[in-house]
Amino acid sequence: MFHQPNSYAPQQYQSPQAAPPLHFFFYDDIGDTKDYTDLVYTLDHAQEGEVIHLHLATGGGNMEAALVIVHAIMRTQATVVGHAEAGVASAGTIILLVCHDIVIHPFAHFLFHDGSLTSPGMKFSENLKQAQAITELYAKLTYSIYCPFFSEEEVTEILRGIDCYETAEGMQARVDRVFAALEAEAAAGDVDPEA
Repeated sequence: MFHQPNSYAPQQYQSPQAAPPLHFFFYDDIGDTKDYTDLVYTLDHAQEGEVIHLHLATGGGNMEAALVIVHAIMRTQATVVGHAEAGVASAGTIILLVCHDIVIHPFAHFLFHDGSLTSPGMKFSENLKQAQAITELYAKLTYSIYCPFFSEEEVTEILRGIDCYETAEGMQARVDRVFAALEAEAAAGDVDPEA
């Protein structure tokens, strides 16, 4: 007598699905650099196709922490979506504008301004040297990130100490203009889509 194999339905395999999007929240002042190690680690280890959302409602804060986050966004393989959910000011605007995609919520509002620093316990000469160095760094950073959302003239005014307030509608118009220009350049073949 022949042994007949049991008739059974083969096991079904599903192709791996993309990882669910991750969300990080900036709902307070931007704190110490060490407070963002989980975010930086996540950005550094994310794979192409992953989406990471940064939700911002912050008055700004620690510029050094913002720089660490900005650099992590610049080098990640993931797509980073910045959400302006309420007031976004100072260092928060720098994080927002370096994101790969930007969502402006209807009642968001923005403050762009020159940086500030305090260095208790430093001599006047040390404060002056530090202020000069930080001013140069901040100008380089600001022109790099705020342009092309703002004209060079507008950024120069901000760096001269003139605060710039922007509504959700005004910021949305700036974002739309920049992303439309980037899409047009990519379509024309002027921009490497892998860059």
